[in-house]
Order: sequence, then structure tokens, then C-alpha cells
Amino acid sequence: MADLFEYIDHAPIQLMFSGGCEEMDQFAERLTGLVGGRIQLFRTRYRSSNLTILDALGLTASKGASLAALAHRHGLMREEVMAIGDNHNDLTMLSYAGTGVLMANAEDELKQLEFEVTGSNQEDGVAQAIDRFIFGQFPVGC
Repeated sequence: MADLFEYIDHAPIQLMFSGGCEEMDQFAERLTGLVGGRIQLFRTRYRSSNLTILDALGLTASKGASLAALAHRHGLMREEVMAIGDNHNDLTMLSYAGTGVLMANAEDELKQLEFEVTGSNQEDGVAQAIDRFIFGQFPVGC
């Protein structure tokens, strides 16, 4: 098999890998050992489907950094920003936001963190979060 780098003609912005959850966890450990602190790894894990997507990004790229740049561009303080996410790859964004909101369908380990929780995808959780935290309305169950 040819080396991946033979096919890359410019510096990549992002590399994505996918596979079963356990296999991708092992691959992430191995990749971290090989490249150390030269990249960031972000996981999107769907245990019910046994699927993990592993994003390898440069050290300055993340959803949190992008959200901070957008907030700055529009003159918003982080306390005025709400972010909604459902997976590990959303943690930098949720941590940046003044109000970080997890979907109810997020993994249980994420729900142990200090974020608000809204309804699931099937329960219109994004709409519930907007109603609650933007419009100040509190739907039943929130």
C-alpha cells in the first residue's frame, strides 16, 4: 500500500478516520503516540452504531476557536454565546460558550460535565434550548 503522504500535494487542514469504537480508541492512542502534541484529535462517538469518527486537526483549529473568532467578529462577549452539541468533538465549543448545552442523546460521560442539558434530537432539543436560554421560556421537562 502506498504512503498517504505521497498523495497529499499541500498541507492538510483535517484528516478524518472512522471505524468501530474500540478500534478507533486504540488507533487514537497509537496516533497520539506517533505524533504527540503536533495535532489535536477530536472524537465523534456513536456507541449505539459502534461508530467513531476521529478528526485530526492542527493545534489552532477547533470548534471552540472558530466560535470565539465568530463571536469576536460580531462583537459578542462569550457570556452572550450559546453552543449546542452532542459529542466529544463539541467540547471546545461548549466550553467556550457562556451557555454550553448538551443534547439529551449525548453520551452519559459528557452529561457528567458542567453543561446544561436539553431534549434529544427526537424531542426538538435545539428548539427547547433556544426557547429556554434565548427566549426565557421553560418547556416542560427542562
